[in-house]
Amino acid sequence: MASTIRLVFLIVAGSVIASYGQVQSINMQVKTTSWNEYSQKWDKSVLTTWIDGKTAFIGASEGSNQSQVRLVEGSGDREKVIGFLKKSLEWAEKSKTEKLTTDKTVGMLDTGFKVVFISEDAGAKVGVVLRIRNLSSSNQFGAFFIEPPQIEQLIGILERLPAVIASAQADAKKADAVLK
Repeated sequence: MASTIRLVFLIVAGSVIASYGQVQSINMQVKTTSWNEYSQKWDKSVLTTWIDGKTAFIGASEGSNQSQVRLVEGSGDREKVIGFLKKSLEWAEKSKTEKLTTDKTVGMLDTGFKVVFISEDAGAKVGVVLRIRNLSSSNQFGAFFIEPPQIEQLIGILERLPAVIASAQADAKKADAVLK
């Protein structure tokens, strides 16, 4: 099969599906904030998830900096990330109940992806910082803060990826058979 399948997810409430030959895109948005090293403050940002073949990517742009992590289907990385995010939701509830102020690493992948749970103001503000390796430097990371509703959105997207990949591959195979 000579075709490349590329699906783009811009994480938002609804979804829009467009099909152009063998390229399909599903647009959704999860809004986040990213740490700006220059201004030393959090700026509005958007996480993007896309698929190329059986590989999913999570990434974002911060000006000229590109940060992304690869989640190869079958490697267990997608499942690990889902587990990290679910654990952070459990910790969010406990932190609110127990009025905790803390930050703690939930988990990390060898690919340059780290999930850090944060609880501030005695549990009044909780969420995670996703640290994603910068493409231009293995020593630099983008930092993206998401709160429980966005964490749940990201979990939902990651849980649907295998079905989306299978559907896209079936569509590409059908198109290849018809358009010889």
